[in-house]
Amino acid sequence: NSRLSAENLERQWGNQALEHQVRYSQLIIDSINDLVFVLTKTQKISRVNAAVLRQTGLNATELINQPLSKIVQLVTPPPGGNLPAYDPVAQALKEGRDLRDLPAHLENGRGLRAAANFTLFPLRDGTKVVGGIVTLQLKPT
Repeated sequence: NSRLSAENLERQWGNQALEHQVRYSQLIIDSINDLVFVLTKTQKISRVNAAVLRQTGLNATELINQPLSKIVQLVTPPPGGNLPAYDPVAQALKEGRDLRDLPAHLENGRGLRAAANFTLFPLRDGTKVVGGIVTLQLKPT
């Protein structure tokens, strides 16, 4: 019985330490002025920082599990001729490579657009890409 009590106490301490790390990580992310989106491999939003909420006027529940493309669009030239549509974000995630400082637009909750620089960093678990971090740096208007 005392062994089980000790194991239970250790488990509680481990859970508290993990919760502390999650809160600490969120505080760090929220202190960043650039807009930060955490993406799944399928480009759905899984987390955002406070700057995203302030800039879009949306709350986290309106953004989580939504495709990033719903509010962020890369400014790409229209495809020419019969070329298939090219998705640079999907391709970069597939290949595990960064995209840096691409022109983009952010659409807020009222339909207004703001120009931004888009950067993507793939997230890896070992050698496998499991998602990505997108930062948007808004351009002055």
